[in-house]
Amino acid sequence: MSKNNNTWIYWIITLAVLSVSIPPYLYSPLGMDNATHLYFGNLFLHNVVPHKDYFVYLPIGTVLLFAIPIKLFGLSVVGFRVFDCFILLLALLGIYKTGKKIFDDWLAGFWASILYILFYFYRVSAWAGAGLKGHYLSICLIWGLYLFLTLDEKSISKRRMSNLFCGILCGTAFWIKGTSAFIYLGFMLLTFLREGKLKISRKTFKDVFALIMGGMIPSFLVFGYFFSKSALREMVYQTFFMSSSAFLLNWTFTVTKLLIVFNTFLGQVVLVITLLAVISIAIILTELIKNEETKLKKQNILIFSIFMVAAFLFVFVQNVFHGNHWYPFLFGNTILAGYAVSIFQQQINNYLQKVTHNKQARNLISACFICFLLLLCVIDNMTNNWIRFGQFLKDKSIENYYADFFSPSIVYQPLKCYQATKYIKQHTTEDDYVYVWGDELHIVGLLTDQKKIYTKYITLFPYMTTRNPEAQKELVDQLQRHKPKYFLATSFSLRTNLSFDELNEFIEINYDLEKRIDNIYIWRLKHNKNTNLNIHSG
Repeated sequence: MSKNNNTWIYWIITLAVLSVSIPPYLYSPLGMDNATHLYFGNLFLHNVVPHKDYFVYLPIGTVLLFAIPIKLFGLSVVGFRVFDCFILLLALLGIYKTGKKIFDDWLAGFWASILYILFYFYRVSAWAGAGLKGHYLSICLIWGLYLFLTLDEKSISKRRMSNLFCGILCGTAFWIKGTSAFIYLGFMLLTFLREGKLKISRKTFKDVFALIMGGMIPSFLVFGYFFSKSALREMVYQTFFMSSSAFLLNWTFTVTKLLIVFNTFLGQVVLVITLLAVISIAIILTELIKNEETKLKKQNILIFSIFMVAAFLFVFVQNVFHGNHWYPFLFGNTILAGYAVSIFQQQINNYLQKVTHNKQARNLISACFICFLLLLCVIDNMTNNWIRFGQFLKDKSIENYYADFFSPSIVYQPLKCYQATKYIKQHTTEDDYVYVWGDELHIVGLLTDQKKIYTKYITLFPYMTTRNPEAQKELVDQLQRHKPKYFLATSFSLRTNLSFDELNEFIEINYDLEKRIDNIYIWRLKHNKNTNLNIHSG
């Protein structure tokens, strides 16, 4: 459909959807992953070297990425949310341009962007919702896909440059999450495929070389950084062996994981997007099989298909199937769904020709009608968000706002973490040292500026993947040397398989239980020590 003079309609729809989605989100509590990653990012800004000074199971890209909003806006929840909204605009533009390019239809790109907004803000929870690394790496990959789709339109020199930038984007995504390599390999395969045929020539090898060199640039920077910090060995072990042994080498598929997959795709918004994507696939196959005159380019469909297969492998090999792990695949699903909505709008416009000959009126009616139908998919959640947000604007109580965000069955509860943080800040000075045992309490670390750490074991990850007596002894020895004024933990992190005798003995000998906030236990040192303030988790 030609844009003509109708673009104002779609600009208004975009702004309206963003306007009803963003405000409640800005003050929503951080999920467990958000808080953990921002905690690592804040440490990086204080010159604490990942992998060397503390054990971290994430690639360096995630640490750097979450350091950016702290550098720009300071250490705050709202600052991170504002940063995330700016990044979302990059995602929406990438989805729009990619959808438009694949289907040669700007409306397909537009509706894909609208669907993504509704999906992105639909649910904020402890492990799902907005502001996750899966979303950020998917932005790199979707822009890489767009560059790849435009290769045939460019001269040889510009083509090589696009391959180089595509490689840089894929290489960047790899250092956010290693399984992005599958999509990178998919692009390499596509370099040899043209119109479904394998083509091997000096030209294609040069294209692949440009793609490989682009992908290596982020790796050169990463290896150079850790070499300069004398931390190369630790980075390689923790990034490629420790994390891989946890997620890749022990691959299993259970009924529970199958239920997690179903739960992801049966969610209200995702289900609608998935159904629309299936309709799009049926339409595409019908057009291609009948060999009718179609504006769909087989090469673009092939590229997109390989991308979707690689995006599925991205999730499959992780051995973890929660919603936030499906982001690259869900990006593609949303683009497919946008095409189905575009076809639907065209059918409505054809029907409206019987009613009015005014093309602008037809577009206005059909676009508003479709937008209304899509908003119905999220009206329950959106209404709850605005009721909660309206009450927050009235009473200015962050505790009331956090109170019912996450299900009570989830261990990680932002309200309890906020209350624990508030209590600790009231009972400590800048010279006091506080230690947190448990990933679910990283938000405590987020809300207090940190400059030093006294143990490299600041997450539970080493204990969840191995039983390393040497690491356990080292942790207790470090805590003995720098006894925290307060020691915090939860019933989850203290359960038998995450705790150990030496740690329990250390707590019993040195601490008294001073306060309990729901499942959060706060112990105070029996004899005060003058230590540096530092909130960190283990």
